[in-house]
Amino acid sequence: MSPSKYRILHINSEVNWSGGEAQTLNLCKGLLERGHRCILVCPQKSILSERAGRSGITVKDVAMRSILDLASIKQLNAIIRKNNIDIVHMHTYKGHFLGAVASYLSGVKVKLVTRRMDFPISNNVMNRLLYGVLVDKVISISDSVRKEVQKVLPKGKDSEVIHSCVVTVEFDPLARRENIKLKTKNKNFVIGTVSNLVKRKGIKHLIIAFGKMLNEYPNLKLLIIGDGPLRTDLELLVRELNLASHVKFKGFVEDVKSYLLDMDIFVLPSLEEALGLAIIEAMAMSLPVVASKIGGIPEVVEDGTTGLLVDPGNPEELSCAMRYLLSNPELLRAMGENGRKRSEQCFNNDILISKYEQVYRELIDG
Repeated sequence: MSPSKYRILHINSEVNWSGGEAQTLNLCKGLLERGHRCILVCPQKSILSERAGRSGITVKDVAMRSILDLASIKQLNAIIRKNNIDIVHMHTYKGHFLGAVASYLSGVKVKLVTRRMDFPISNNVMNRLLYGVLVDKVISISDSVRKEVQKVLPKGKDSEVIHSCVVTVEFDPLARRENIKLKTKNKNFVIGTVSNLVKRKGIKHLIIAFGKMLNEYPNLKLLIIGDGPLRTDLELLVRELNLASHVKFKGFVEDVKSYLLDMDIFVLPSLEEALGLAIIEAMAMSLPVVASKIGGIPEVVEDGTTGLLVDPGNPEELSCAMRYLLSNPELLRAMGENGRKRSEQCFNNDILISKYEQVYRELIDG
């Protein structure tokens, strides 16, 4: 018997774009392809709203300005009732609070939230209500996140881990593989990262580590994809270290695939990281990864097999890891291929859709 098809309301309150918004969009698209009806609630003019609309997803614009936005709660309640929603799935903190209250008022059967941050959750009455009472299930994107969530859940209620995933068939690494031999001969390598430019991403340490490599690799380039409040400070650091001719800031890019094709090593030097969707995208493009041994990253990167893990905030160790890979082109290639296989086997979007369908069924039937 084919599984039941559900009416699912997804709530995401973010205006800007990051891994969580990519996951929300891919989940909605995948569920639609499997015959479920999905409605996505997000703020008007958000990047997610625009991209979801282009993908044929039904979008409802709700401002969700704060957790005390009573008008948004009223709108959400109306959407739930009008569309006879079976499941409310919340993806952000404000969306969680507003969606949980609206779901309670509307009497919808199933409520769940996906938690994508691994910073500590205050063990107070409000959070115990939000995570332990007002939703039926908390999904964590990594075991690192799950451990924090578990601290505010009542005894006997467990968070389930569903790792973030990518649509691996959209990543074609063949062109990148063909360039490796030529780059090895000329040492025209490109180190790259895709990241929000905020302190917890540790990009400062990558820039410092990169500067230590130029004596050995004078043609080396560093490609930084992403934007954020620290961009001006990081550009100043690049100039102070006389790296301006080697480091390129590309800002926010809607589709990073073409830039991943140009890279030889992907680096994520985070000081905190719940999982690292950008790493999964890099692995899908057959890129070897150098990343921090922190948070959920070790759940993605197999140290010594798909990349190298280093201590966070350590430019010297980061530099040594990158240098080691560049000096071993066969290892560079093998780790990239291993990463592609791992992304297909463990982090393919079809896996994520199936796991969420199973959670939905269990909650509906329960």
